Amino acid sequence: MSEYLTHQELTAILTAARTHSARLHAIVLLAYTHALRVSEIASLTLTDVANGRVDVRRCKGSRRTVQPLQSSANSLFDEPSVLAKWLATRGDADGSQLLFTSRQGSGLKPRQIQNLFEDLTLRCGIDRDRRHIHILKHSVCSHLIRAGVSPAYVQAQAGHADINNTMRYSHVNQHEAAAETARALQSVFAA
Repeated sequence: MSEYLTHQELTAILTAARTHSARLHAIVLLAYTHALRVSEIASLTLTDVANGRVDVRRCKGSRRTVQPLQSSANSLFDEPSVLAKWLATRGDADGSQLLFTSRQGSGLKPRQIQNLFEDLTLRCGIDRDRRHIHILKHSVCSHLIRAGVSPAYVQAQAGHADINNTMRYSHVNQHEAAAETARALQSVFAA
């Protein structure tokens, strides 16, 4: 079993989240794109997502990051439009400054966010061991590394203080290592 979501699973989850609500779509997309922990999602304020960027005060010894919202031609992944839809739905939320609020206007608690994600992934057929929202952080780091992004960039995106925390997302098996080594050596020693 994989420690991260496949591209197809992530797309299915985002599609289901968008169908469920603008709030859930924004939660899942921001959590994935910016490698957020559930407590970091719950603590985001309106000010943290102003001016086309996300300011994340990370937990567990990670570095604070300020990152641009990511635009995409694919509406599932277009953070500015997804966030704008949520903010239009959210309204003033009884004056709350927290980004993600309940129907009563109070901020969502981490457990509430986790419950929403568990229900969503259950409906999408994700196996029980991968229905935790932290899988989104694992997934973006794994997807970036597997796409050839430098671990240093992934480290910065995830706010990791230690590169060893980033390298655990490489998920390289022996077959892949041998194939990549052969490819590299062939290019180095090409006649």
